[in-house]
Amino acid sequence: MQVILRSEIEKLGKVGEVVKVKPGYARNYLLPQGLAYLADAGSLKKFEDEKRQLLARADREKGKAETLKARLEAHEYTAHVKVGSEGRLYGSVTTHDIHALVSATGVEFPRRDIVLEKPIKTLGDHEVHIRLYGGLHAVVKLHVKDQEAEVKAAIEAEIAAAEAAEEAERAAAEAENAEGEEGEETETDEATEES
Repeated sequence: MQVILRSEIEKLGKVGEVVKVKPGYARNYLLPQGLAYLADAGSLKKFEDEKRQLLARADREKGKAETLKARLEAHEYTAHVKVGSEGRLYGSVTTHDIHALVSATGVEFPRRDIVLEKPIKTLGDHEVHIRLYGGLHAVVKLHVKDQEAEVKAAIEAEIAAAEAAEEAERAAAEAENAEGEEGEETETDEATEES
């Protein structure tokens, strides 16, 4: 069955193209969603009337997608996960987790657009593809880190900072005491000279 595409569809075609698809796909998805017309004489005429509008809308959508891609790729995301004794993750990092991390930066998009070829079950750096308008994809960097190791490192950093502050206070107090003792010695020397 041949249809005229009203919207750019990944792996199928761009706006205005006449493509051949299976009848079930056309009847059950493309036509009801308003993504295509049947390729007949009446539809061709109807499509020519709205072609400029559809192409302009497609350009706007592509521009928005490119802006979204730039915003997504500008950040690196870190997922903190629980890890077993052998360094294996409990479960995996899911599309839901990734969507929550990205949404926390103020970027909104449908969760179903995240493409994971296989579940993320290891620590380290990963690339995650996010499907945007048409065939455009954003590739974001995801760092998967051990939650407990991060907490331990933060606690150790706090302890080190507290110890450094304590040491600085102790050194300041010793310096103050040394100045006080010098002042007393000077007063004692002056009193001795007056006698």
